[in-house]
Amino acid sequence: MKMISQGLQQEVDKEFESFWKEFVCNEHGDIDFEKVKRELYDYSLAMRLVGEVYCELAGVTKIHSDPQYIIRSVYESIEGVKVVYLPAKTPLEEIDTAGDGEKQFFTV
Repeated sequence: MKMISQGLQQEVDKEFESFWKEFVCNEHGDIDFEKVKRELYDYSLAMRLVGEVYCELAGVTKIHSDPQYIIRSVYESIEGVKVVYLPAKTPLEEIDTAGDGEKQFFTV
């Protein structure tokens, strides 16, 4: 395995302890490989889906793209279009407004 700098290793360890440990370790603090496999599956699925969204919105597929580039690309593509912002964690309801089977999301 390739060696990484001490500073990066500290960041990796901190991220594991503060985020991943509860998802991939058992109650004794040992790594549970079945849990690791499930988390890796979820992560790979998220990478693919985010890549599709980034490609559609900004023409890039790398999920580690600069977020400001993605945001700027979206704003440039919708210039002149009215944008409605919803507060975070707003309950949404799917409503078929046109009666054509296509649903749109609206705040409840």
